Amino acid sequence: MKKNPLVFLIITVVLFISGCSSASEELPDTYVEGSDFQYMYLGISDFPLVQKGEEGYYFLWNNFIYYYDERQEIIVPLCSKADCLHDQETDQEKLEACNAYIDCLVDTGIAYSDGNIYCVEMGTGREPSVLYRVSSDGSGKEKLYEWKEEGRQLVHWIVHRDVLYYTVNSYSVNDEEIEDYYAFCCIPLSGRGKLKEKQIYEPESGVDIVAFGTPTAYGNHIYFSLIGNREGWDGSDETGLDYIYNKTFVYDIRTDEIAEITIPDQAASETIGGVAFWKDKIIFTPFDGKRGYLADGDWYIAELDGSDPQILLTTKQGYNLFSDGKYLYLSNANMNQLGKDESPKLYRVYDEDMEEIDTFTTDDLTPADFAIGNPEKCYRVYYTDDGEFGLTCWDKSVIGSLNGAEIRFVDIPYSTAAKE
Repeated sequence: MKKNPLVFLIITVVLFISGCSSASEELPDTYVEGSDFQYMYLGISDFPLVQKGEEGYYFLWNNFIYYYDERQEIIVPLCSKADCLHDQETDQEKLEACNAYIDCLVDTGIAYSDGNIYCVEMGTGREPSVLYRVSSDGSGKEKLYEWKEEGRQLVHWIVHRDVLYYTVNSYSVNDEEIEDYYAFCCIPLSGRGKLKEKQIYEPESGVDIVAFGTPTAYGNHIYFSLIGNREGWDGSDETGLDYIYNKTFVYDIRTDEIAEITIPDQAASETIGGVAFWKDKIIFTPFDGKRGYLADGDWYIAELDGSDPQILLTTKQGYNLFSDGKYLYLSNANMNQLGKDESPKLYRVYDEDMEEIDTFTTDDLTPADFAIGNPEKCYRVYYTDDGEFGLTCWDKSVIGSLNGAEIRFVDIPYSTAAKE
């Protein structure tokens, strides 16, 4: 069959401009388990610390990746080498050869996508940031990508549909002054454009950046935020609200377009600091700095590209709303922990019809607004002062019968038997 040269040209152009697309670009605009960014494992931390695999869970702790096998109820280092001592090894060369070992200065998250585990060593500016990929069965490890440019450092990152999305902060020294540069970028981990870096967004000039990144993703959309101040702020509280620059952006991976998430008639003092996901849509609230944390505020639900925002719920604007895909959780925990809300710490649980079906609280050791996990179970990393660590689990089958009671987490320690 003869090829139509016009059709071939169109396909070639589309493949060229798509930049960070991969074979996964054909996936639907919904959540696809096993391929998509696991937003339900992102709590108040900047990075997911636990990831769900096909038959168990993965987590990064103290330079090692561990795997929890739910069926055998055991935690093991993610390395299948028969002669490897894993985290008991004392020889540095052999330690680095362990497939579970990742040389991270701090635990900077973990990602599961399409049968692989990804971790990033952030670097120091002088030392390069490095992306590692480890097979989900522990059979192999590779240094997949290295940012060799001096002064270029990763800040936040996620893996979504086999593409790495991240923010970078680069600096250079000119005439004894340090110049900062920020950008939001991506690198396909498979497909035609594999390991070719692409810049997606560069912040506009005239903004002193405080924080940039915290990316999340759902379907064919990537979200990231920028927190800063417009130039001219003198540092006083009286002028701060006039110069504040807090924005959340959405990037469509199919069209390569970027838009800002907003609401109609949004006031200059209202800022949108991020999104959550509910029923294949985004939910978010504009925070008005002039009215205080406990003033009433509206939560909106909108299409994934930010269009057609509608009021979903009215509550205190300092409260948080997040989901696990089945339930929606409204929490005052962060306000309570910060001392801004004197009412008892309480989580309210809503079903898909926005009917409140339960309430619960947590003990004082549970972080405020912890990563809520999937609809069945919530896993968190725990550790003690004497060196014990592992996962701790909340079984969500009790939802509907709690009536404000304190939820119970059950510890799954990394035992001595697992180390041998």
